[in-house]
Order: sequence, then C-alpha cells, then structure tokens
Amino acid sequence: MQAGKWRQESSDVAGTNLPMKRLVIVLAAALILVLVIKNAGTFLVVNEPPRKAGVIIVLSGDRGSRLQWGIRLYQQGYAPCLLYTSSSTGLPKLVAMVEGVPERAFILDRLAQSTYENAVDSKALMQKYGLHSAVVVSSDYQMRRASIIFAHVFRGTGTTFTYVAVPDPEFHPTRWWTSRQTMLHMAWEYMGMAAFYLGLGPYITDAWVRHSPFWYVFRYMH
Repeated sequence: MQAGKWRQESSDVAGTNLPMKRLVIVLAAALILVLVIKNAGTFLVVNEPPRKAGVIIVLSGDRGSRLQWGIRLYQQGYAPCLLYTSSSTGLPKLVAMVEGVPERAFILDRLAQSTYENAVDSKALMQKYGLHSAVVVSSDYQMRRASIIFAHVFRGTGTTFTYVAVPDPEFHPTRWWTSRQTMLHMAWEYMGMAAFYLGLGPYITDAWVRHSPFWYVFRYMH
C-alpha cells in the first residue's frame, strides 16, 4: 500500500516537473538560435597569421584591395611568386609589376569564373610548378567558403594553406543586421556554401548566383 502511494506521489512530481523541463529546453534552444544568428557574420571570417609558403593565391572579385594585400605579402617575403585568379586582362599583372613584382613571379589565371574554379585552376598550376603550400588571400566575408572549397579540391594532396583575410570596409560581421551591404555579402556567401554542399560547386558561377531568383528576391527585400 505504501509502495503504491510512493509511486503515485513520484508520478505527480514528475508530471509537475514536465512543463518546467519543456520550458528549459525551449529557452535553451532559443538562446542557441540567438547566438547562431548573432554570430552568422563572424562565422564567415577565417583569418590566420601569414606563414611562408610556395605561392600566394589572390582571389579576384573586389576593387583591388586583395591584389594589393597579396603584393604586400610578396614584398614581405612570404612566397616567391604570386598567383592571381581572374578572368580580366593583363591589368592586374601590370599593377603587380609596377609595385615591384617581377614578371616571372606573377602567374595570371584568366579562366576561373567562380571560387570553385579558382581552386581547381590553382591546383593545376601548383602541381605544374611543384608547389605544395599556399597563402590564400581574399576578402574577410569570403574566407569561410573559400577555405571549405580549397580543402575539398586539394583533399589528399598534402597541400597546406594559410588563409589571410582582407578587411572589407563594407562588411561588419559583429553587427551585420545594421548594414544592407553586409547582409548582401552574407546572403551571397551562404547561398554559395549551400550550393557547394548540394554538390553544385562545379556548376555554380558568380553570374549564376547573381541571376538566381533567390538573389533577386533578397535584393528586392533589402
């Protein structure tokens, strides 16, 4: 009789605690969600101290700050050559030569149309010249996606990378919700990462993303 009474009381206590447990779970989930959203900008940034390597790879896509950053690293002796991935003409090479980079130390890749193609072409060129390490230079907001793609393309090669981010004055990762341009950068990068994880990396170009319906909707909303 006493055992039955004890089980009944235990059941009543457990029933009373159930709503409290659910509340704790909901609050914990809400806190995690807030932290994830708040740090969505800083998650995109990968920035490491530069280390000496076989080549400096500069990803194109800005107004020239990335190339200048790469040239500065070259001048500081972090690598004996500089690889610039761009579909543009020889202007970047001319800029580098004016800044003191010898023509023989500058490699221009004109074929890449996306970050994925940047990585594929860089791999081919590094293998051609027998290079096994690189400093990758790009804007801070692009570095997470770039590091993921480069790690995938170079998987199994033993190539080591150092990712050096160039601060973009229009990207504010710690308060991304206050800047329209920052939100556009973030939408671009997360769309790109989603496409990559869906196996679309080899087929996605910057032009494809810019003309996707999701991109148009996002720009219209902001």
